[in-house]
Amino acid sequence: MAEIVTVLLLPVVQNASLCVSGSRDRNVNIWDLRRLGQDGEKVLVKTLGDQPRGTHRGWVWALAAQDHILCSGSWDSSVKLWDMASEGAGVREIRGKAAVLCLVYRPDVLVTGTYDKTVTLYDPRAGYPMLSSWKLHSSAVLCLAANDHFVLSGSEDRTLVVVDRRTNHILQKLQLDSYLSTMSYAHGELWAGDKWGLVHVFDEQGGSFQHVKCFNVGHRSQLTGIKHSLGTLYTSSTDKSIKVHVPTEPPHTICTLPHVDVMNGISVEGDILAAASGSMSVEIWRSIK
Repeated sequence: MAEIVTVLLLPVVQNASLCVSGSRDRNVNIWDLRRLGQDGEKVLVKTLGDQPRGTHRGWVWALAAQDHILCSGSWDSSVKLWDMASEGAGVREIRGKAAVLCLVYRPDVLVTGTYDKTVTLYDPRAGYPMLSSWKLHSSAVLCLAANDHFVLSGSEDRTLVVVDRRTNHILQKLQLDSYLSTMSYAHGELWAGDKWGLVHVFDEQGGSFQHVKCFNVGHRSQLTGIKHSLGTLYTSSTDKSIKVHVPTEPPHTICTLPHVDVMNGISVEGDILAAASGSMSVEIWRSIK
């Protein structure tokens, strides 16, 4: 077992609540959360793939899912696709040219952000051929967001780039004071966390994104995960904590979940929160209402 880098909660698949983890041991593991707390039950369901040295040949750095298809992105420059409705059977592999650091998977597009400063779009409805590829940044692409109209990418070069998917053109390139490391995009708002632990809000109006707010929500170092909904804001950080907030102006922190090691990322599905821990563990919380 090695440091867990990324986690993803999946909706109910075949009557099971599943959590997927990717780690530095190059494996993608599937966990059945229904078995938590049950004596004699193994929570680990399986490790994907049939390679003796791991699911991938490099660290697994990113996960994304759409319907029953799961994708895993790795430092081995590949994205692998798995059919969770068929017990995690391999579907296909997409070979790239550089380490895959972030993924977004939507019904009509799979987006990858890579170490070589590139954002690439594939069409999942046509056997995953490449649609477009742009070198949008002068440094590695660290985080992505997308909807039917836009692809947004954040990079170590401290820029946020907005691409119009319909015209295939760059709409904006916003220069920031620090780089963005994680994003949550919905309802015309982009919430993003940066290397200093701050939360930034960008508002989309008429196809243009404006930086409208910046909040200190109490973290002391880089944000590694952010999830914003209409009623709740979750943040995780390398300062060894997860925080839950009400997304007011400024956000009001409801609780802090401390940990013994860095938190590398989070996933939220319903009342379940999963976190990737630097202490080689997947952490699970359930909210009590």
